[in-house]
Amino acid sequence: MRTQRSVDLVSGVGLTLLGLVVLAAATRITGGMGMEDRLPPRTLPNLVGAAVLLGGLGLVWQAWRYRGPVMPVSWPGRSGMLRNLVTMAALAAYVASLELLGTMVATILFVTGLIWYLRRSGFISALLIGIVCGLMLHFVFIRYLELSLPVGFLFE
Repeated sequence: MRTQRSVDLVSGVGLTLLGLVVLAAATRITGGMGMEDRLPPRTLPNLVGAAVLLGGLGLVWQAWRYRGPVMPVSWPGRSGMLRNLVTMAALAAYVASLELLGTMVATILFVTGLIWYLRRSGFISALLIGIVCGLMLHFVFIRYLELSLPVGFLFE
């Protein structure tokens, strides 16, 4: 029987392992020559890896300590599975398009598309949220923190 506790334990272990993989992969990132006054390119992957690792450990800890009533969990129906598959495909397309389109444009398209699809809201509101997210990501991580993220062919 699938329970919330068992799902949280498995998810937490998976997130912990993913965090470790991201941290290990971040140690292999090189570059940053001539950028002594900037943060190294591995900074963001290290932060994300540490956050995922800590989140996974926290989820395992919380699930391990849970002693409340058993809460059964059911698999999503056909529409839920479709939503999950579309989300994974959008994420794969986002990662694949980062180098070509750049972080800002790819983020705008990704956030706009997912909000429009998942919330079934108006396209204009989804686009506005996507633009805000893309601009915030650009100005915080590229301008302010001076991380080396792809800018794409439009801004080269």
